[in-house]
Amino acid sequence: MRDNHASWVELFFDLVFVVVVALLSENFREHLSAIGFLQFVALFVPCWWAWVLFTFYADRYDTDDVIHRLLILTGMLAVIFLAVNARKTFEGSSVGFAISYVVVRSIVLALYVRASRHVPVAITNLKLYFASYAPSTSLWLLSIAVPEPTRYVLWAIGMTIEACYADYRVTTSCWNSRASLSFTRAIWSADADCVR
Repeated sequence: MRDNHASWVELFFDLVFVVVVALLSENFREHLSAIGFLQFVALFVPCWWAWVLFTFYADRYDTDDVIHRLLILTGMLAVIFLAVNARKTFEGSSVGFAISYVVVRSIVLALYVRASRHVPVAITNLKLYFASYAPSTSLWLLSIAVPEPTRYVLWAIGMTIEACYADYRVTTSCWNSRASLSFTRAIWSADADCVR
């Protein structure tokens, strides 16, 4: 177990998610309506869930070695692609968003697999994570082959599966500081973008 503060890599990762929220809020600003709000929420939930998955992992098993940093940096890149593809999701180009989300989930799975090789108790979390990963990711991949209204339904079912299987127990108070800091930054960013 590590001390109860976020590493610089984790804080930088959180900053990437602030950019994601800024991009999503910019899209919402361009479509200020009830439909625009529902679209914002539909895209925000998978993006936020990606942040939660990485944060839960880091709070439990963060090692901060070279391989870990490379996986986290790859995850940041995948999250950036998630945000970039989110802008076009409801304009007939949602395949990129689905692929980016699958890549994000797969990186988290790789992190858990790696942790389970070094920390015996991580096997329990790996099994739980994989129990949601397999059906949810299958639905996200299947969604690529179906037309867009059905695609969004498959995403919603996949997100529901993930939420039902999640282990919400967090092992340190680091989660609280990262969550509050990230939420504050994201709200500030979204508010500043909507005021423009």
